[in-house]
Amino acid sequence: MAKALVFDEDDEQRERLLSPVRDRADGVGISRAIRDLYAAEVNANVDEHGEDVARVFMRFLNATPALRDYAAKMWLRHEDALAAAIADELGLPAPTREIRVYSRFVLQLQLLVTDSDDPLATLDAGFAVLENGWGETEGQLRGRA
Repeated sequence: MAKALVFDEDDEQRERLLSPVRDRADGVGISRAIRDLYAAEVNANVDEHGEDVARVFMRFLNATPALRDYAAKMWLRHEDALAAAIADELGLPAPTREIRVYSRFVLQLQLLVTDSDDPLATLDAGFAVLENGWGETEGQLRGRA
């Protein structure tokens, strides 16, 4: 399958996603650990390939519906593993509804980040909403008007 040639790191990606949840430093929250992972991946991609090449690849990926859909499905299939790791870290026997919602949102956020012209700003905005809730974010935005 040609799509699999573009996305050949599924198992490694799952482990990179779960590692910050399981192995984060004392005092570091789950959201901060995942946000830091995403930021590190954005920066590593730019460092390895250069900003222009990274943007061209992301434009190619996002402009190709089959690749975009495949990437989303590949990424979102880690939802159950992420939810289970979070539940385990919180000492719960199984993921709650809140954990499942959070896991889906955090994975969807990664998809938004890869589709953004300013991935780090999108990342920060997404985690601000996830960590503070929409109510606080809405109030801050109204204050700017």
